[in-house]
Amino acid sequence: MPALVEPLDGRPDIEYPCRWRYRVIGRDGLTLRAVVATLLGDREYTVADGNTSRSGKYRSIDLNVLVPDEDTRLSIFYQLSWHEDVAFVL
Repeated sequence: MPALVEPLDGRPDIEYPCRWRYRVIGRDGLTLRAVVATLLGDREYTVADGNTSRSGKYRSIDLNVLVPDEDTRLSIFYQLSWHEDVAFVL
């Protein structure tokens, strides 16, 4: 995770490029991996299995991706969040 510095306005100052971790939650881990592959294409990233909810209804994957700037970091977050097969992104 990148080093965060708190500037005077209260927002963290993130030094780019950096690796950023997203936890992507949905009903099926394989489907989540396919969503990530489609959205990120040739971008450098890694995916690892995360947790399964107690009821078994939800699964998570941990996505680690190199982001060059804030716009890209936020774009990935929103694209994942808005995908129909994704329940949550943290």
